[in-house]
Amino acid sequence: MSFPMSSNYRRSNRQYYNDGRPTSVSIYWSRQYDAYALKWMDTKHFKEMQPFIAYFKSKPYGDCVYDPDGKIWYFKEQYLTSIRSMLDAFGPAIFEVNFVEKPVERHLIGTKTISIDAYLMKFHELTGENLKDLDYPAAKKRYRLACLKLHPDHNPNVDPTIMSSVNEIWSELESKHFKVKQEIQYESPKEPINVT
Repeated sequence: MSFPMSSNYRRSNRQYYNDGRPTSVSIYWSRQYDAYALKWMDTKHFKEMQPFIAYFKSKPYGDCVYDPDGKIWYFKEQYLTSIRSMLDAFGPAIFEVNFVEKPVERHLIGTKTISIDAYLMKFHELTGENLKDLDYPAAKKRYRLACLKLHPDHNPNVDPTIMSSVNEIWSELESKHFKVKQEIQYESPKEPINVT
């Protein structure tokens, strides 16, 4: 399992007014890291979040990792039951849980792979950005601009699962489309080779 760099969880200096509403918690499967991801949408119930942070930090190195950029905890599937039990113990008055289960993988001989065009189309559908005819630097710039618009920290009205889908689609495009294009350009001769 390949996780992002680990860091300590730090509460932002921004003060939240605890108006009695629960903190929304998203748990979803990340194909990129092959692990579950947990994200709190705010820190109104910061004190109640501490047992979870302590639980994550108590696990062996690499089993649970914090991504400070996305403010997301990634953890191995084996810890899901414990995390869900802890959230249930606090109840819906403290944590409102949005859970998306790991998709069922079908490893059949006749399984079709997803085409690059499908990824490009889905990216365009989610962000409004068309990456089809762009080179890698221009596409990466468009991806970053889309992230600014769709990130829940910048726009709380946006569904956080959209941002995770955009990240996963970009990861696929980056490795399977743009990297391959760069390799082809690099390996293709600029001028015809004279064989004498």
